[in-house]
Amino acid sequence: MSHIFISYSTKNKEYAYRLAEALKTRGYNIWIDNEKLGGGDDWWKMIVTALQKSAAFIVIMTPQSHDSHYVQTEVTLAIDWHKPIFPLHLSGDKKAVNWLKLTTRQIESVNGGVLPSDDFFQRLPEAARSEGQGKEADVSPDELIVDDAVARVIENPPPADDVADDGDDFDVDAAIDAFEEAEENEDWYAAAEWLRRIREHGEWPSIFLLDDYERDIAERVAELELQKERDRQRPAAERDYRRILTRIERGDPPERIAMMVSAFREQYDWYDPQDLRYRFPHVLTVLPPPFEWCAIPAGEVT
Repeated sequence: MSHIFISYSTKNKEYAYRLAEALKTRGYNIWIDNEKLGGGDDWWKMIVTALQKSAAFIVIMTPQSHDSHYVQTEVTLAIDWHKPIFPLHLSGDKKAVNWLKLTTRQIESVNGGVLPSDDFFQRLPEAARSEGQGKEADVSPDELIVDDAVARVIENPPPADDVADDGDDFDVDAAIDAFEEAEENEDWYAAAEWLRRIREHGEWPSIFLLDDYERDIAERVAELELQKERDRQRPAAERDYRRILTRIERGDPPERIAMMVSAFREQYDWYDPQDLRYRFPHVLTVLPPPFEWCAIPAGEVT
């Protein structure tokens, strides 16, 4: 039975459970982590199994889920496994650093705790629906398909459910040192997290140019996310590119090849290993309207 995986912070469980019931009412089978699962290694393995076998992935975006190591690990897995992702923005900054990985997805606002729109439910895959009332999916860790990457995920579960409040014990100097170490190691996600915590603390040395660092690191993170998106698109880009090369080998008219290259570049402008855009430029010639002679009475032209 295919299902929809719901990712959320435990601090937002009231909304998550309401969403789950709304999905089931519409016939969707769902999987949601709840108190019945308990804890331990099997609990984490159960989560990974449910995510791996899901037909779609919904993440509830809040400040708490932004800081939840579990939620962020689940989002990363959903991206890596090419799951259809449907983000719901409940509260907080949807452009916060940990959400940048979702910028290419269609984010639906559910501010104030409203349920998603009918359009949102209609976009969910039919594979996760059943006749009548939807059900809670029953998965077993024994069903998990394990390769080396999955084994590493199982062996290294996220540390704590949520990032603890730093309170008065926050050491800004140590945080700056940690940021600089992450920056030196080009660990841009960690660097961004340290900047966020320094910003939330509210105090830092005047020589620490926080605004500049935040802009720089945000650009680095955006580059990483862009590269991830291109890696996701690469198989399709390579497939379509091979089709164009096949048409060239068959001797299709250059004008047709140029149109294919132009259409390809609209979607994959970053991929062109054989420089087809230069070999087959798509030039559009704009012709002026036909000129017609007419008599103009003297003195009426200004």
